[in-house]
Amino acid sequence: MELSLLSPHNDGLRPDPGVKSQDVLRLLKANDPSIDHVRITFCFSKSLTFSESDDAFFRDVGEAIASPDLTKLKSLQFNFSGSPSKDEKNDHFFMRFLETMSANRSIEAFEIKYANLNDISECIPRMGLFFEKNEKLKSFDLNLARGASESDIESLFSALKSRSCPIEKIGLNRIGHRGIEQLLTLFNNDPGVTPKRIFMSWNWVEEGRGCRDVSRLLSNQNIDLEEVNLTDEQIDSDGFQRIANALACRKQPLNSLVLRRNHSIGGNRGFGGSEGIIRFAQAFASNPDTIPNNLCISGNGIGPVGLQDLSNVLVRRSFPLESLELYANKIHTETANGFLSPFRQRPGLIPKILNLSYNPIDDLDVSSLLREENCSLSSINLFPNEIRRDTVNAIARSVGTNKTVREILFDIREFPWEGWWALGNALCNQTNIPATFTSNHTLTRFGCEKDYNNNFSPYSPFIRWHLAINALPDKKLVARMKVVDTHFARKFDLNPFRELAPSLIAEILGFLSRAFAELEGHGKLPLVHDYGKYKRKQEGVSRNNNLTICFLMVKCIPEMLHGVVNHRKGNNFS
Repeated sequence: MELSLLSPHNDGLRPDPGVKSQDVLRLLKANDPSIDHVRITFCFSKSLTFSESDDAFFRDVGEAIASPDLTKLKSLQFNFSGSPSKDEKNDHFFMRFLETMSANRSIEAFEIKYANLNDISECIPRMGLFFEKNEKLKSFDLNLARGASESDIESLFSALKSRSCPIEKIGLNRIGHRGIEQLLTLFNNDPGVTPKRIFMSWNWVEEGRGCRDVSRLLSNQNIDLEEVNLTDEQIDSDGFQRIANALACRKQPLNSLVLRRNHSIGGNRGFGGSEGIIRFAQAFASNPDTIPNNLCISGNGIGPVGLQDLSNVLVRRSFPLESLELYANKIHTETANGFLSPFRQRPGLIPKILNLSYNPIDDLDVSSLLREENCSLSSINLFPNEIRRDTVNAIARSVGTNKTVREILFDIREFPWEGWWALGNALCNQTNIPATFTSNHTLTRFGCEKDYNNNFSPYSPFIRWHLAINALPDKKLVARMKVVDTHFARKFDLNPFRELAPSLIAEILGFLSRAFAELEGHGKLPLVHDYGKYKRKQEGVSRNNNLTICFLMVKCIPEMLHGVVNHRKGNNFS
């Protein structure tokens, strides 16, 4: 359960003004064992000074969080909002809160967001006290509204070094490029303190010393790094090459690398661009398996040149990437098709998750890849691009034989009728029981979900229902549900039973009884579909009565046994 607290003078900002902060505090003091996350928000105002009541309130909150009874409290987030007044009391309340809550021993994730204080330096040593005492802490995120000084960074590093075991993840936002350079140097000099996962954003790490320190950190074989996230940092093509060269030298490849830029920040300054991706690919030419398993190069202005170089390297790996994110670049249709071209010969090496959203793509030949038996693609995102009708039809037809794809996302302005039919047939081929059993049982999202509510299409509820049951983890259960619902819930398909021995009738009845119980056990999954104006109900079949189904089958036993059991000693089974 998540608990949200506002300071008393901010009660009017609550979505529900009737809920008061003191009421929430009483719930926290009650030591509810179900509380696992607490989010505290303090809204500043230049004309609003911190009061004694606020001081007492946050002291009480800190003492409640420090209670040993809150054993399931795993995550704590402190949000600042607005601009503070110059009253030093606005800083003291947070320091007092840190002192009182530092006795907590169960928190695993601690985040300070938009720390818009007049002086952050007094808070860092108190954070260190919390780091030193709480050995369960695994993740720490510090998001400053202003940069940190040299003494602040030294205090933070000393706090991290005081722990008997390093934390697993650290997030440093708006620390400033000088602070980042200093901290990365300290990490390089003392690898035992370095977290496995490092997130940095809005620090304006520029080419020069900052990017060199990142490269040194990546190439340090004594540091066990798993993930590096550089969001909205100014890394140009030279920086791309430095980082790629460092990664290519690692004995243990990085699990995740994020080089993401927001186009609204700094214009095109510091973008890797096509030149950056070319240098990135060249660095891994000799050893493509050292490319991070999850790679994000989004918002970097990648255009027609360079993407082909990356695909030529990826296709020479011994295993596919888990994910590749290239959204919000300048990738056009021709460039995207060129990127996929090498994978048509080796479809088992295409990244499992491919994100090409927010690129000017209107037609992408994915269907030929999806038809390949060993295609490793499980998710492709082209949203919000509007794909052409013939391409939608081809993709819908191709998923019928695919056993890996889970998501195909794009914008559907006008879903063609033939596309609805092809997708429905791929999800549940109603020709016969074997065809239904071997239909697609993995696809859970196709296009954009809002279009499944199209009341003008009789296929919409049918599509929505089968996508819903495909989300179940047990695919054998999904196949059984489709078979029973299609061939027995509305009418009996007797053909599979005509040649069966009579001794198997009891087993068949038992199978059907269990199968209908599985259907009814998923309350959100209706047994009888609503096809709009084409709604059909099987006469005499109850949605909630398995015995009715079994009774109808018993009635069909003579027909099922026709030609198998002959007249014997006056007993007529025909």
